[in-house]
Amino acid sequence: MDLLMGKNVAMLENNCERVLILMAARSQAEATALPLKRNGHFIHICENFDELLSEISQGVGVVLLAGEFLASDNFGRLNSCLAQEPAWSHLPLVIARAEVLEQFMEKRADPHGHIVRLESPVLVGTMLSTICSALAYRRRQYQIRDLLVQLEVSRCEASVASRSKSDFLANMSHEVRTPLGALVGFSELLADPELALKERTTYVNAIKRNAKILSTLLDNILNLSRVESGRFEVDETHFSLRDVLVEVRSVSEPEASAKGLRIFFELMSGLPQFVRGDGGKTKQILSSIIDNAIKFTSHGDVYVRIWTELLKESSRLLLRIEVEDTGVGISALQSERLFRPFAQADSSLSRRYGGIGIGLALARKTARKLGGDVCLKWSIPGAGSCFAIHLPLERLTDCYSQETTATHNGFMPTVGDSHKKPLDLGLETRRPAPL
Repeated sequence: MDLLMGKNVAMLENNCERVLILMAARSQAEATALPLKRNGHFIHICENFDELLSEISQGVGVVLLAGEFLASDNFGRLNSCLAQEPAWSHLPLVIARAEVLEQFMEKRADPHGHIVRLESPVLVGTMLSTICSALAYRRRQYQIRDLLVQLEVSRCEASVASRSKSDFLANMSHEVRTPLGALVGFSELLADPELALKERTTYVNAIKRNAKILSTLLDNILNLSRVESGRFEVDETHFSLRDVLVEVRSVSEPEASAKGLRIFFELMSGLPQFVRGDGGKTKQILSSIIDNAIKFTSHGDVYVRIWTELLKESSRLLLRIEVEDTGVGISALQSERLFRPFAQADSSLSRRYGGIGIGLALARKTARKLGGDVCLKWSIPGAGSCFAIHLPLERLTDCYSQETTATHNGFMPTVGDSHKKPLDLGLETRRPAPL
């Protein structure tokens, strides 16, 4: 029978407040429990020794036990039960009328409990004081348990972080050495005064390409450092949403073409041309997600859908972008590591495709600083993935706010709610024209 008076039920989550009582007679147990209940303690009266042992295994704050129950084989049974307690546990045992307590103490091989003796006659004040002290002692044990759990979690997190940083440094050294080696090598080749113009042009382009790779790598690391250190600044200005898309596409399309991929941008009709927000970081986020799609796609297409939704405030809207690819895809288990800095969904991917694992983490952190988000909408191993970008922007209502309603420089507008429908498989007949 459990009796609760004046206690918050939440306190019983780990059972550290329970007082188990086992007396020779039920009436004695109820008489003992009465002042404890009035003092606000949670009481459980056990009917027999077997029930007492069972309740101890479920968690308890203190045991109040009549000394006569320690006779016969109950010594060993109680000692074995206490031995099953975790290392942090040292259960308080309050023994009343403990004539056989000395024998019990002599037979115990290990001190598995904290023994307190109550001599007859037992005064109510003495009993209450003893139980309160025992419960306070027990709470400290549970606090130690919670601290040990926190320490173990911190240790595991530190171990994971250490492995991630080790992987990062290993990948970083490779990612830096590769373009740096190209810069040094091609620079030495350019020193040849007899070099043909065609070869010289090829080497210069190679230097530019590797310099850009190195610059992007360092920019990503510095940007992530700024975000995580709290030195993130939002630069809100009026900007052309279409110009941002044109810039992103002008960079991503050549990279896709170099891999034999096609990239399609679909714009929903009614997309505002001019908005207020951080255009630079909007471009950075979208470029990062598209680059990721191109990087992990060996064949097929990359689709970028753009549309907006009005928020409750009349001047605010939500920019929605979905980037879908036909790349390698990842499993649900791998997706849990996807947005962690210095980690990739699969370590083998870094060896095969390169990268240091900060692009997606930086994109998400940046989007969240802007009040939006980047998330993985779905992914199928071997079939591709779809990432979703949400960014709040302010819609301009002056004369500069025009709406995109027709195809511009290869962008393909959709109509109505077609962005919510599957892509038209006939997109291969509608390759975007050069900008």
